[in-house]
Order: sequence, then structure tokens, then C-alpha cells
Amino acid sequence: MQKKQAAEAAKFPYREVVGSLMYLMVSTRPDIAFAVGQLASYMNCYGPTHIQAAKHVLRYLNGTVDKGITYGLDRRHLDSLTLTAYSDSDWGANVDTRRSVAGYIFCLAGGRISWKSKLQPTVALSSNEAEYMALSMATQEAIALRNLLGDLLGQAAPGPVLIYEDNKGAIAMSVNPVLYQASKHISIRHHFVREAVANGLIRLEYINTKLMLADALTKPCPTVLFHSLRAVFMGDALPATLR
Repeated sequence: MQKKQAAEAAKFPYREVVGSLMYLMVSTRPDIAFAVGQLASYMNCYGPTHIQAAKHVLRYLNGTVDKGITYGLDRRHLDSLTLTAYSDSDWGANVDTRRSVAGYIFCLAGGRISWKSKLQPTVALSSNEAEYMALSMATQEAIALRNLLGDLLGQAAPGPVLIYEDNKGAIAMSVNPVLYQASKHISIRHHFVREAVANGLIRLEYINTKLMLADALTKPCPTVLFHSLRAVFMGDALPATLR
């Protein structure tokens, strides 16, 4: 039976399907970012279970072909060129490696412009660390988008990028270098978050986990919550922070 399943799995164009899903996810469908990230991690060792999961995503897309990112719902922010972002992480989410999944999503002029769901490169020893490393990833994107916006405007880059975070411990590590014992073992590449805060490139603000827009980028969500977040992703509803 296992040989038969392996033979059937070999006939399925798994890599091509996942590659196509990646293109779609990067372009206009942040709602499938987490699922595509999970599928992509098994590109070289996929089996019947992974093929069924890929088919499930295809069926979901077939039923939501009318979904796409729209702008203009919140006309109060159409003229605003202030970047805002949501950064989140699910600690130890990967059952194989116990690494965490990080995610972020950026908003501009009332619409979503950039998002990512990615497995972190190292194991985090606490949820604070996982969130702090997720902030590192979001900060890199924030600085790049901030500089791009400044170039497009032909003037100095706008003010600091507001990043919403639902973990107070991660915020504390980002703004208080005195917390040495809690973070001395974290790779130095993540500590540039502190420098970005100190230099006014980003500004961190705490929000309740229930308001975290990036939640669907780091873990499977209950159907009702997923549909609610998808509406915000696509511009059909406002983030709770703008209501």
C-alpha cells in the first residue's frame, strides 16, 4: 500500500502546484500565506497527506475566485501615506523542528501592500523571543518600505513606521537594552530592532491578541476568525485599530 501511495504521489505535480500557489499568495492572496508556507516546507519530502492539503487549498481558491485586495473602503485614510504594520509569531509551531512561524502584514492608504509568513531560522526559547525575532523580520520590511516611499515621494522618508505587537515582553526587549540576561543569547542580527526604535525608524505599540491582524499568517485559525481576518486582508472590512 505504501508503494502504491508513493507511486501516486510521484505522479502529482506537487512542486508546480505549490510554486503556482506561491505566486498567487505573493501577488493578491495573503489569506493563503500560512497554508502555502506549510506546503512549501515539504517540497522534497511530500506524501499523500501533503497532496491532500494542497488540493484543499486549490478547492478553497476555486470557491473564492472573486476575492482580491481592494482599496477605498476607508476613505479617511486614502490620503494618508503613513505605514502601519502588524507583527506576530506562533511559538514552537513547527512540530518537526519546534521552530516558530513569524508573520507580518503592512497597510498603506487603507489597503494591504506587503505580507509574509515564514518559519524562523532558529528555535526560540520563549514566546517573547519568538515575537522579538518576528519583529526583526517586520522591521527589515518596514525600513525597506519606508525608504521606497520616500523615494517615490521625492522627499525625506516619512515618520516612523507604526508596528502593532501583542507581546509586551518583546516590546520591552526592543526598547530596553538593560534586559541583557533575557536576550544575550539571541543572534545579534535580531537586535537591530533596538537601533531602529532608537533612531525613530519604527514605533512599537501594544495591542490585544484579539486585534492582531497577522494572526492568520502564523497559525490555523477557527473558521469564524479566519473569515473575519480575511475580510480585513482583502479590504472588505477595517482593521479594529482604525474603526
